[in-house]
Amino acid sequence: MKSNFTLFTILLAILSLSVFAQSEKCATMKHFAKRIANDPSALTRMEQSELTTQQWIATHPKTNSKTGLNKVKQIITIPVVVHVLYHNSIENISDAQIESQIDVLNEDFRLLNSDSLPPSHPFWFYTADTGIEFCLASSDPNGIETNGITRTYTDSTTFVGIGNEKFTSTGGKDNWNPTKYLNIWVCNLDGSDGTLGYAAFPTDLSTNPDEDGVVIRYEAFGTIGTAGISGFSGNNLGRTATHEVGHWLNLRHIWGDSFCGNDFVNDTEPAEEDNAFCPTFPHNANNSCGTGSNGEMYMNYMDYVDDDCMNMFTFGQSNRMDAALNNYRSGLLTSSGCSDPINVNEISLNNSIEIYPNPSNGNFTINVVNLKSVSIALSLYDILGSKIHEFKNITNFPFTVNLNELSSGIYYFKIDAVDKTLTKKIIISK
Repeated sequence: MKSNFTLFTILLAILSLSVFAQSEKCATMKHFAKRIANDPSALTRMEQSELTTQQWIATHPKTNSKTGLNKVKQIITIPVVVHVLYHNSIENISDAQIESQIDVLNEDFRLLNSDSLPPSHPFWFYTADTGIEFCLASSDPNGIETNGITRTYTDSTTFVGIGNEKFTSTGGKDNWNPTKYLNIWVCNLDGSDGTLGYAAFPTDLSTNPDEDGVVIRYEAFGTIGTAGISGFSGNNLGRTATHEVGHWLNLRHIWGDSFCGNDFVNDTEPAEEDNAFCPTFPHNANNSCGTGSNGEMYMNYMDYVDDDCMNMFTFGQSNRMDAALNNYRSGLLTSSGCSDPINVNEISLNNSIEIYPNPSNGNFTINVVNLKSVSIALSLYDILGSKIHEFKNITNFPFTVNLNELSSGIYYFKIDAVDKTLTKKIIISK
């Protein structure tokens, strides 16, 4: 939504919550309103944060990669610790369910999700690979090996979402160093208002570090196990975490939490209010906020639609997240939470392999940087998972792949190198 930002626009959004929210699926802004009620200076900090964010973006312009070569930028990996709070066995979700959620975060933030928009979609041009990845922490704040998961039995049968889940003293679990880790609590949130989760904004980190992180109900976490049970079938693909981590990295709802409100992003369409379920494209075309014939960007992760209907961040949203990571959350850039203590300086394979131009008419160049004497194998798959081509023992770089015989669409390179495997999405556009 393109608009100027002021203290008034932020305050208006908060005061308008009860009027324009169709549900309480996300309680992030409700919690921020409570923060302001207890500490009015929080609103001033939020306005200063917005000034800092806009200034950082203005001095660090990032071009939409679809206008030129899609060079791999510096990948930021955020260590995650998941605090499982359980009163009964069903709430004590499995390691596999937690790992499925980390997979979703990586797919969604790196634009590797299989349901991403096709090149023919009018909003495809705005879809962004944010360059942000996540891993379950392998080292805790004391440098001790960990699997990035804590499990705590609690006497609390439900948590009403007022922060008790974040403190051991009130039946929850204290967070790990919030400047170095993303803390996610998974618990039985009170479902009377349909709340799926909530997050703390970066501006709260300096004043309320013990409350920093994301809280998600166990029925809306990951893609297996308890995901989608008990009436939450529309929230079974892990997108609640994608949405709340977006808030944690300073994103707002696309409707700005008020009628035709402001999300402080230039390339999201202005929305009248939150959207639910799964609208049909184009939705609400030529709305009263000034949307064009393509309507509202309801498939954005920062709306309220069902999990299987949301599939994108924009470049403007990616810029905001970069600003958060380079300012209020800059401690994550030097965190060793994801590193093997013996290999703290190991260069990420994902950050060492470039594929460009992307999109392309069919000719792609694969280059390897920062790695010596490497041999890689490439396997090309279509969007249905069928293998199309295979290239083995590639040692000379840059290496050119000619895929001109393939039709326009989304494909995936599976890359095997130095005993590791990664997947990169490519787009053929003719």
